[in-house]
Amino acid sequence: MQAINCADTAERPTAAETAQINERIKEVFPILATEASSGVCAHWPVPGDDAAKRIDATGSAPIVVIGGKGDPATPYQWAETLTRQLKTGVLVTYEGEGHGAYLSGSGCVMKAVDAYLLEGKLPTQSSTCPA
Repeated sequence: MQAINCADTAERPTAAETAQINERIKEVFPILATEASSGVCAHWPVPGDDAAKRIDATGSAPIVVIGGKGDPATPYQWAETLTRQLKTGVLVTYEGEGHGAYLSGSGCVMKAVDAYLLEGKLPTQSSTCPA
């Protein structure tokens, strides 16, 4: 996991910067905070690359993005941001809980994804599926 994280960014925070980040985490998440942010990438033997941060699918076929409002692992805002960055993104919002909307039991999400993958039919822009 750390190899992927370090490879996906050219950022190499110093020990002082890492300490500042950790203090900020403790302010925002006092109950859950640990020394979660580490400076391991500062010592990683291979330089990182910021290419993963540049997202633009201009000219591609439309890309369906599913965002769950109650996803504990992937904030909904990331789905909104990704949809905009892609330039061709079409967002489907799942109003339910859990990580992974497709197999959540929502017939609406499954219908939208299946129609796209199997028939090439796009959901309407800003589609919303109940839990």
